[in-house]
Amino acid sequence: GAVKICMLSSQAGAFGRIGGFGTGLRAVGRLLVNDGHEVVALVPRQPLQERHEDLDGMQIVGLSPRELLYPASLLRKIKADVYHSHEPSWHTLVAQIACPKSAHVVTSIDPRGWREIVVELRHATAARRVKFLRQWIYEFQPMVKMAVRYCDAVATPAVGAATEIDARTVRLYRLKEQPK
Repeated sequence: GAVKICMLSSQAGAFGRIGGFGTGLRAVGRLLVNDGHEVVALVPRQPLQERHEDLDGMQIVGLSPRELLYPASLLRKIKADVYHSHEPSWHTLVAQIACPKSAHVVTSIDPRGWREIVVELRHATAARRVKFLRQWIYEFQPMVKMAVRYCDAVATPAVGAATEIDARTVRLYRLKEQPK
């Protein structure tokens, strides 16, 4: 039967900032809506983006900077059956705490350990290096890694067994089994 799914992402494939995460969220959300599911996506609000937008049948909720820090009350109001993180983040953990009876799923799209982060920072602009602390708090801190281990399911977008993304995901989040 149809379920209510709340997708958590850094972008929605519209509203200015568009990359792989946003394109993926939009494609997956569209498929879920076409299958009859109700889909709500929480993303950081971009300039000129309204608080609530409709995108391909999904309800997009643009989060203010304060809500990005701790969106627990909003997550509880949504009352989703499933909370799906399109990349592990602080919101993965907050959703688990705020909605413990719902299912929690995470897709590990770009698992980066310290080796990858050092390479990225070595080649980053000065402005990008300053943003790293915020990104570390949101994506890489130990509580986020713990939240991934407590998810009901962990997936990777890679096709086939034992891919590099699967191996990095298992290693980074100390998973006991391979992602699906």
